[in-house]
Amino acid sequence: MRLSLKKLILGLLVVGLSSVISMAFAQSFSVHIPVPPAVSTNGQVEIDDYSPSGPPGAPALPTKTYNIALPPEADLQTVNVEPTGFTWRELSGTYEISSAPEPATWVYDEQTGKWKKVLGTEGMPRPSVYGIDAYYPESPVQVVSRSQMRKWKFVQVAVTPCQWNPISKKMRCVDSLELVITYKTKEFDTKVIQDTAFDEMAKDMFYNYGEAKAWYKPKGALPQAWGANYFDYVIITTDDILNGSSKLKRFVTHKAMRGHSPLIVTETKDGVLSGGWGGMSGTDNADKIRNWLRTYYLQYGIKYVLLIGNPDPTSGDIIMKMCYPRHGQGSYEESPTDYYYADLTGDWNSDGDGYYGEYPDDSGIDFCPEVFVGRIPVYGTNYTSLDNILQKIMDYENASDLSYRKKALLPEAVSGYASGCPP
Repeated sequence: MRLSLKKLILGLLVVGLSSVISMAFAQSFSVHIPVPPAVSTNGQVEIDDYSPSGPPGAPALPTKTYNIALPPEADLQTVNVEPTGFTWRELSGTYEISSAPEPATWVYDEQTGKWKKVLGTEGMPRPSVYGIDAYYPESPVQVVSRSQMRKWKFVQVAVTPCQWNPISKKMRCVDSLELVITYKTKEFDTKVIQDTAFDEMAKDMFYNYGEAKAWYKPKGALPQAWGANYFDYVIITTDDILNGSSKLKRFVTHKAMRGHSPLIVTETKDGVLSGGWGGMSGTDNADKIRNWLRTYYLQYGIKYVLLIGNPDPTSGDIIMKMCYPRHGQGSYEESPTDYYYADLTGDWNSDGDGYYGEYPDDSGIDFCPEVFVGRIPVYGTNYTSLDNILQKIMDYENASDLSYRKKALLPEAVSGYASGCPP
């Protein structure tokens, strides 16, 4: 009996200690959001610097999106945002708020040979909102996404300071909000703090940058393996293209003269480690190229990636990644993309079924880039076309007379014209 009691006490202590350890890693901070005064105009409500928005079919109310930086040790999966410190103030009069429309889609009709606009019913007023005697939305703050941009972690929130009751037609708003952000911590590679490639972007992007910059300030000297080689502009291509083009090496020199530190990477070499993207793991070339970028983008300070090669996912070399955002829908299921190379922190096959980019099954995709990606397609051995494109880029960037860049001629379809292509 005594032994059983000891086991029970020991078990309770272990459980209690586990709870304490778990709570010890829970952290929080707050951000103050001032809200400009709401102005009533013809049965509508307007707030300076806020735009009417909402899910399709829900009331389109003034909304603004904020990017809130998180500490580098934050576990993105545990981040939560709660509004506090606000009081609802009812506005005088009544209001008629229309529903937010759904995105319009143009689909090519193979039978008629024409494009047609396809609108569903999602933009119609939702009975679950417009038929209920309650204020909408329930909370003035919604989490849009939890993302990472190189070393910078952040949560994106949509702030809707006003609530509307579709039955009473009444409107109430807040004058300010305090956002309490809670999260649990996890270990992270402290070397990533040394990366400063997107620090200037972060300054303009994050609402709380003034506080957050101290969290991400580089500390101490760079690790010995980092900083020895710096290449902000990487060209991903093949040995055949490198050897067949007469302008590619000149293009590299051109970029170097314009302040970049360019590097050509082929399947066999990158000029630094004597090994190219072809030696990386992956089921196809897209995986191998992405894994090369994931391995070196922080170490080399890579910001720009130019893909030069055949983009065809089935027969190409520098291929686009075939994704399946409409998997199982029966039509238009697959869609190739180069964004696979821009998001280097997300998981594009989070459910592990081999169908990349499924919506919403592959929830690990992060639409905030780690690098900026461009492409010049090359089909077969048509290196002349590649050289012409490279020469045009160099001519454009070397031009002394820039007046022509202030002029533009834009093709445009007549809106509503049945025989026209979608605008």
